Amino acid sequence: MVSNTSTLDEVATNTYTTDSYGNISGLVPLNQITYANSYGIKTFAMITNNFDGAIGKTLLESSSNRTRLITNISNALKTNGYKGVNIDLEAIYYYDRTYLTTFMNELYNTLHTQGFYVTIAVPAKTSDSSSASWSGAYDYAALSNASDQIVLMTYDEHYPGGTYGSIASIGWVENVIKYASSVIPRGKILLGTAAYGYDWSSSTAKAYGISGIYNLALTTGSTINWDYISQTPYFNYISSTGISHSVWFENAQSLNYKLNLVNSYNLSGIAIWRLGLENTDYWTSIKTKFNR
Repeated sequence: MVSNTSTLDEVATNTYTTDSYGNISGLVPLNQITYANSYGIKTFAMITNNFDGAIGKTLLESSSNRTRLITNISNALKTNGYKGVNIDLEAIYYYDRTYLTTFMNELYNTLHTQGFYVTIAVPAKTSDSSSASWSGAYDYAALSNASDQIVLMTYDEHYPGGTYGSIASIGWVENVIKYASSVIPRGKILLGTAAYGYDWSSSTAKAYGISGIYNLALTTGSTINWDYISQTPYFNYISSTGISHSVWFENAQSLNYKLNLVNSYNLSGIAIWRLGLENTDYWTSIKTKFNR
């Protein structure tokens, strides 16, 4: 954050976890909040649910639990000098779609009158199905009416536990943008960009930041290849125990293609997951493409 102060507009600190009843807990990074605020970087408190749909169900389906969470968020923002909130409730059951929208409307109406920003991160999708298991709960159009910004989590197209492949292929990312921008004002959309990759083997998948990926290629004597279809880098290697590995990741070069989409679709900007995983070249791409 210090190295790229002039390029950052906002930071969300991955701080608070909510339980089923709207109680929040987490370690607040006061030094980082103070630094960001002093340099005009908006600070948002991120609220997560540990990818637990059951927590989301009990929380969102209860008016009193929603109210408790909103009150606790409001108090946390005021106490710690935040400028707003980033809601990152994931794995919400599709049938809680209306409750999630209701919560965001209640949150927005409460916090906006107090001068706070309200943002939300949503799973990437290329069309809307209210019964889709992972993304059905997230009504892009309705949520945009209760948010100042929406972060599209356009990464983990391939993920641990699934088959190996690109973290965010360019065609998939553009299709997500096409759908999102048809129902959300483009000035509210932040494209999620990854600063990491996964090393898949037959039994596991391990995550690395960009520098960690390059170190892995170096130590395994691997040649980094470029996949022209997904516009992302990858390499393969065999471990000392004879296990085959496939590594796919994002870097400055693949980021360039995403930034071109942000510019061509006139989106608000990008949201990086996460600060500290990226390298210097990654920032060079941003500063070059976002000279606007």
